[in-house]
Amino acid sequence: MSTILSSIQAYDVALLLVVTGQAALVAYLPTPAMKAWAITVPLPFTLASLSLGIQVDGSHLIGMWLLFGFTLAVWYLHARRRWPILPVIVGCAVAYCLLATTILGVIGPATRELLWWPLAILVAAAGMRLFERLPRANEPAHRSPVPLWLKVPILLLVVSMLIALKHQLQGAMTLFPMVGVIACYEARHSLWTQVRQIPVIMVSILGMLTGMRAAAAAGLGLVAGLAVGWLIYAIIILLLHRQRSAVDARIAAEAADAA
Repeated sequence: MSTILSSIQAYDVALLLVVTGQAALVAYLPTPAMKAWAITVPLPFTLASLSLGIQVDGSHLIGMWLLFGFTLAVWYLHARRRWPILPVIVGCAVAYCLLATTILGVIGPATRELLWWPLAILVAAAGMRLFERLPRANEPAHRSPVPLWLKVPILLLVVSMLIALKHQLQGAMTLFPMVGVIACYEARHSLWTQVRQIPVIMVSILGMLTGMRAAAAAGLGLVAGLAVGWLIYAIIILLLHRQRSAVDARIAAEAADAA
C-alpha cells in the first residue's frame, strides 16, 4: 500500500477529481443525448495520458476497440438479456482490464508501434461507418435518485485500480470508460444512445491521438501534443455534432410526416 501511495502523482489526484466531477455531471443531466455527449469530452483521457506519461502507440487503439466492446456488451447483456446492471458493468469492466493486459502482454512495444497505422485506418473506417449506420432510438430520459456521496467511493475505487494497473494497461488505460462505468448505470434505460455515441469517440479521439503522434514526431512534449490533439478533437467533434444534428432532424421530420 505504501508503495502505491508513494507512486501517486499530482496528475493521478487530478484524474480522480475530474472523473468524479464529470461523472456527477453525467448523473444529473436529464436526457440520454446530453449524457452521451458529456462522456465524449476527453478530460479523463487527457489526465490519464499525463499520468501514464507515454507516447501514443497501438495500445491506445486497442483500448478504443475495448471501449466499444465494453459499451456494446453492457447494452446487450442488460437491455437484451435483462441481466442486472451492476454485475454487468462490473463484469465488463473487469473483462476490459483482463483483455487489455493479456493482449498487451503478448504484443510488445515494437509491434504496437508497427500496428499503429493499420489499426488507425481500421478505426477511422469503422468509426465513420458506424456513425452513419447505427440507428437512432427514442429512449426515455432518466435521472438517478441515488445520492452523489454513494457514487463517489465507487469512482475513487475504479480510478485508483486503474492508476495501480496503468503500466500493465499502457495506452488502453487512457481509453478505459472511467466515467462510463457510472454513465452506463445512470443511462441504464437509454444504453443504445451510449452505444451510438462510441463511434463519435472513436473518430474524434483518433484525430486527437494522431495529432499527439505528429507533435511527438516534431519533437514536442506530451503537454504540447495534448494541446494539438485538443484542437483537432474540437474541430472533429463540431463537424460530427453538426452532421448528427442534421441527420436526427431529418429522421424526426420523416417520422412526423409518416404519422
